[in-house]
Amino acid sequence: MASSRTLSNPRTGASSSWDALADIEAFITAAEAELTAMERERVGVHRRGRKPDPVLRRRLLGVIWMLTFGGMQWRLAGLLSGIPFTTLHSAFARWTRLGLWRRLGQRLALDWRVACGDEALPSALVVDSPLSPSAGGPLSGKRS
Repeated sequence: MASSRTLSNPRTGASSSWDALADIEAFITAAEAELTAMERERVGVHRRGRKPDPVLRRRLLGVIWMLTFGGMQWRLAGLLSGIPFTTLHSAFARWTRLGLWRRLGQRLALDWRVACGDEALPSALVVDSPLSPSAGGPLSGKRS
């Protein structure tokens, strides 16, 4: 898991707010760690073609970060970064298909809970009462 040094505890009322652009290196490092873990989990599955260039992968992750937080258009980002649009978009689509962004979101949620002093996994489940069975009655969406 990524170190919690880049996270601040929201319950302490820290005076400085989180600066998304300052943490681009932390994002790239976390994404690379997840990609490496995903490659280790895919035992027996071989990717066609040559092994991806680590420098290009870091640049792709940086541009995707910029697209996410800067709101830039895909084709313009490819033009300005010197990375062809097809390379940029196919890498994003492949990582989406493999579940990289979902895994990063889960990792961020777990890191955030630990940084707040909570357990990594939630210990309670809340069920909305109108959707649960009433005393001997069928499931109902109506409020009583």
